[in-house]
Amino acid sequence: MKFLIKYILTKLFAIRYSCFSIGKGCFIMHTKVYNGGRNYVTLGKNVVLRNCVFHFVGNDNHITIKQNAKLDGVTFWLEDDNNHIEIGANTTMESKVQLAACEGTKILIGDDCMFSHDIYVRTTDSHSIIDACGQRINEAKSIIIGHHVWVGMQCLILKGACVPDHCVVGARSMVTDMSILPHSILAGIPARILKTNIDWLRQRI
Repeated sequence: MKFLIKYILTKLFAIRYSCFSIGKGCFIMHTKVYNGGRNYVTLGKNVVLRNCVFHFVGNDNHITIKQNAKLDGVTFWLEDDNNHIEIGANTTMESKVQLAACEGTKILIGDDCMFSHDIYVRTTDSHSIIDACGQRINEAKSIIIGHHVWVGMQCLILKGACVPDHCVVGARSMVTDMSILPHSILAGIPARILKTNIDWLRQRI
């Protein structure tokens, strides 16, 4: 019976939203799509989506979620055209995570990352800041998060940020920097490196 439910959910999702390519063994539950145009989502094998929202405003936006990723309570917001969000294999995200890409930017998240809850990753300020001549000075910028990165609860990762491989981002931190070293703990507002030459494990030992 459980297999049958999974099969029906997956088939209905694929039929209703033809922009979805769903890999073998995926499980999708309580997930909504608000589709404003011609957009594409690719799910690798055994991806799990629970309580997720896909919100598209524009065309030719792409979301790629690689194999064995498990996302619960994640909102994807892609506004304007030609944005790209990619989530690596075996990455997990808990409730109230928002990934927002606008103005043709990218959010790239590596393999085996672990996101806690109430996290915002945004490539845009959403509104314009202008100089004395009326020219906008706060254009959107892409965000890159490497492999095996642990992001603590209630973090903000803002436009232009780059978090290298094997880092830990402390709870309630705001990351805006591109000069962070791999294998670091960073925390604060704005986040700064507290310790280097570290790594982390999902299990307590």
